[in-house]
Amino acid sequence: MQSLSVSCYWYDRPLSGRQFIDQVKHFLMNIRDAFPGLAMLQVVRDPKESSGVVKQDFSNFDQEVVASLPEDWVYVNEDPRNKEFSDNCRPALSFRAGFVLGTMEGAADLSVQVSIGSNGRNLDNVTLHLAPEFESEEVARKLLDIAVSYWTPHHATVTRSEVDNLLRQPIGDVRIGWLTYFSNADVLNHLSPKHTANGFKSGALVQVNDGPISAANGDGVERIRKVIEELEPTGLLQNPKKKVR
Repeated sequence: MQSLSVSCYWYDRPLSGRQFIDQVKHFLMNIRDAFPGLAMLQVVRDPKESSGVVKQDFSNFDQEVVASLPEDWVYVNEDPRNKEFSDNCRPALSFRAGFVLGTMEGAADLSVQVSIGSNGRNLDNVTLHLAPEFESEEVARKLLDIAVSYWTPHHATVTRSEVDNLLRQPIGDVRIGWLTYFSNADVLNHLSPKHTANGFKSGALVQVNDGPISAANGDGVERIRKVIEELEPTGLLQNPKKKVR
């Protein structure tokens, strides 16, 4: 069974290099404040260069993140000859980074993948993967609440990639999971009463099952399929970038 993930998606929010680092830093601080047991934060990077471990006061965060960025990645600066990362640069595609949060004993319980600040051609997203030992309904809901509150995404979902693949949910569109957040609360007007849907933050949250769903949970997968069938004709599942083409 693949790990449970909490993912947020949005569009058209270009960022500078400094904004990228600051936003990710504050998001990770929020997670660590909510889960004090995850005291160890590490930037995913080449271990030959550095452990990537972030100090408790985040004083070396900028340095570790910049060092983790791919050397062949292209950044756009005021001087077109400068392709290096800087506070004022823009990404040719998007800013990308990976992190793991774990206990002081070294167990990595949560990984965070970031791809944000795109130039408009790409979908911005932050995805959190929960280790099996860390997975629970309470943890997943708490992470969803933190992520939606911080990033105010177009949509967010709690799912497993094995379920997405089984249902062939396309990348870029809204993928229905065990829990799915829509910034457009109009979704509440298009679901039958048999599905649980309530106002959440500034949008709505759709719940299709009592707990997280795996590909082996046939009933849960079928409930997701029913939600997709109900919402597909409304256009609410479609990537809004496609609608303007």
